[in-house]
Amino acid sequence: MRRILLLAIAQCAVLGSLTAPAVVGLSVLTRDLVGDDGAPSALAAIIAADSATAMVANPLFGWAAD
Repeated sequence: MRRILLLAIAQCAVLGSLTAPAVVGLSVLTRDLVGDDGAPSALAAIIAADSATAMVANPLFGWAAD
């Protein structure tokens, strides 16, 4: 049980350390592509589309894996 807890903590640390660069990188790339004025709305649209895709894809691929 102790090994599982250690692995879970390590996984959370690794995923947590990869989240910040991904979020910052996405906002920088969006600003470069769209410009300073349209960047917030474009970033919101990208994040909303990603969330909607994840809501459909996760159960679909989970079902396909079973």
